[in-house]
Amino acid sequence: MMRPSEPSQVQSTPKKGRVGLFRRAASWLFSPRHFHFKLLSGTAAGVLVIVLLAGIFLYVTLRNHQQEVVRSHTIDVIRLSSLIENDIASLESGHRGFLLTGDQNYLAPFDQRRDLIRRRLEDLTSLILNNPKQRKRMMKVQEAVQKWLNTVAFPEIRARQSKPGETTFSPNENGSGSASTTLGNSVLDQAREHLQSLQDEEQIVLNQRMVEQEWASQSTQILDFLPKLERAVLEMEKEKRGYLLTGQASFGEAYRRAATDFYTYNGYLSILVANSPSQAELLANIRANVERWISSSAMPAIEAKRTGKDVAHLLATDSGETLMADIQQMLTTFEKNELSVYEMRTAAASRERILKTSVLGALALFAVALLVVSNSYSFVLVRRQLSKLQGAETHIRSIIENILDAMITIDANGMICSINPAAERMFGYSGNELVGHKFSKLVPKSYGNEPDAKAVPCA
Repeated sequence: MMRPSEPSQVQSTPKKGRVGLFRRAASWLFSPRHFHFKLLSGTAAGVLVIVLLAGIFLYVTLRNHQQEVVRSHTIDVIRLSSLIENDIASLESGHRGFLLTGDQNYLAPFDQRRDLIRRRLEDLTSLILNNPKQRKRMMKVQEAVQKWLNTVAFPEIRARQSKPGETTFSPNENGSGSASTTLGNSVLDQAREHLQSLQDEEQIVLNQRMVEQEWASQSTQILDFLPKLERAVLEMEKEKRGYLLTGQASFGEAYRRAATDFYTYNGYLSILVANSPSQAELLANIRANVERWISSSAMPAIEAKRTGKDVAHLLATDSGETLMADIQQMLTTFEKNELSVYEMRTAAASRERILKTSVLGALALFAVALLVVSNSYSFVLVRRQLSKLQGAETHIRSIIENILDAMITIDANGMICSINPAAERMFGYSGNELVGHKFSKLVPKSYGNEPDAKAVPCA
């Protein structure tokens, strides 16, 4: 029959087994067996952890460098394409200035701008050599600009030069057809579209390659452009009312500048939200409503005021106020959505940074702890080995000094390294008087012809 205490004894057996295993492991660790292997293993483990940490930091550094290279490349491409768009606008401005006035001073800047466009197109092409799709766009831009120069600009300039005395000049007088009638806008608009497509694609690629914390930076840019977009809409409405009240041309110019600013900021925002279909759709609706307001409210009222018609009746039946209220509401919704996205992505980026920092810190502490343990373990092993060697040496010295037989140790050169008390009494020397001398000093002269030498250190 089993006693009541037996179950507890059975249950405690695994614990004893585990304790015994730990003791055996500790005994092996601090035993002299495989001493060099254990010493090198501890050091190697610490070195490996340090190498791992160095590799992680190197990876993070290289990744950040790669992101910076992508960002820098995109900025260069967008900047150059924007400069080319400005150059095209300046080229058109110089061309139209010469057609209006016939002043030869417009031609030199025109030629300089044309040469600058060519150089910048070459620079931009060199930046996108690894992207066949973008290279194709650049070829189309070059073709469009050259086509405009050959079919519109140069023929009209020659036609204007042939009539230097005239104060006015109509582009359709040179007989170049409809393209000349519109001053080649459709041709250059194609170039602008290709440049804008190039910028859009570069920005989208940049957004896709950036990590989560980069989205926080992108949302910051969106939140920076949104007030400017809203301000442009308000300025358009304000300047329109100012023109309707006074009829002054300065208000019309301010209205056109505000409209230009609206389309500029809308274009930037459309690039930044390209990866968010809902926000992109909302932004497109904002632009559509603004264009509807311009075509159905702003432009008819401005045209009526310019031609001297009564705008009171037109304003009474105008739906512009309702459209503007809808636009303001959509802008508010867009901003709320982007604020929510910004807060969410900022929080995610912060959590990721904290996690990465914590992991790297833990690994660093682990590496330091491992090195400390490894060095401590090596120190303990070395101390144990040295104490054992010292004990063995003391034991051997005790035996040598207390035996009755004479004992002398010499090195390979015959130098006396040690001599026990029995040998000193036998040869009549005391202390370490013979240490460092040749053994031949103890041999009678008749048996050896080597002269006694002075004491030298034992090899």
